[in-house]
Amino acid sequence: MGGAAALSPSSLTVIQDIPAGFRGMDSTVTATATNGVITALPTPAATGTFNLVFGICDAGTATYSENDPTCRAGEIVYGPGAVSTMGAQVTVSIVTSNVYQKLNTSVTAPATVSQGDTFTVHAAAAGSSVPKYQPSSVGDATVKTAGGFGIIFPIPAGMQYVSASASGGDALTSGKMVVKYCTATGTGCTAKLTGNFSATTLPYIQVTLPGLTVAGGSTMTMPTIALTLTATGSVGTVANATLNEFMLTTAINAPIIGNANAVFDGYPTDPAEPSGVPPKRPPAILDSIEITN
Repeated sequence: MGGAAALSPSSLTVIQDIPAGFRGMDSTVTATATNGVITALPTPAATGTFNLVFGICDAGTATYSENDPTCRAGEIVYGPGAVSTMGAQVTVSIVTSNVYQKLNTSVTAPATVSQGDTFTVHAAAAGSSVPKYQPSSVGDATVKTAGGFGIIFPIPAGMQYVSASASGGDALTSGKMVVKYCTATGTGCTAKLTGNFSATTLPYIQVTLPGLTVAGGSTMTMPTIALTLTATGSVGTVANATLNEFMLTTAINAPIIGNANAVFDGYPTDPAEPSGVPPKRPPAILDSIEITN
């Protein structure tokens, strides 16, 4: 949680931890002058939706107290994620590789809404790591850095965009995510709409982390996206949330090739990851919302 100008990172505290049966260890808090970080470790046995409640205070209040009007409580909601398998051919110098990436995203939204309802959808990516080494046809390549992160989420049919924001993340990503609403191709709106990417339609949300580079071997947590929509479709419309494009550029050092950039621009593909060129497949459904009345 960033924002030292408005909040006091040292006041961050866990009020209610993850349920005991779902946590591998007690959650911990660390703080710097600019960030407060909660480290939580759900176990593989964790199922369904559960939460962690934390407290934090305004700048100038060093210690959390529920009776202090400058302090407040917040909630982190954990939910099951859905996997989007993305694939692309990546060419570096004279070498072309078939590459797959699996992205785990938890989307929370109401299961049903009425026509005209305005509501908020939250999308949170699972914590991830940038590999230190990447297999290739010429031998393992050393991953120096990763950057150029980008994700495309189409606005589902039957829904109208209202607003979007990003919050949370970790010390690497907090405050750096840009969420842009795109109604046409242009500056900051670069989604592909044809070929392997034809499942993407306008309008869409483009999520980027401009200027961020992460060293190989590092772990990172993306901020959570809050997307507010209004249900405008007819009764019976089922709006599906999907992730339709994933972009990533890694700076590598590979045998024979030397230093180079590997650009991955992935489209939805087969979760079985067959050999050969990743085949085009419909995007995985992350969550569904039905307009019922």
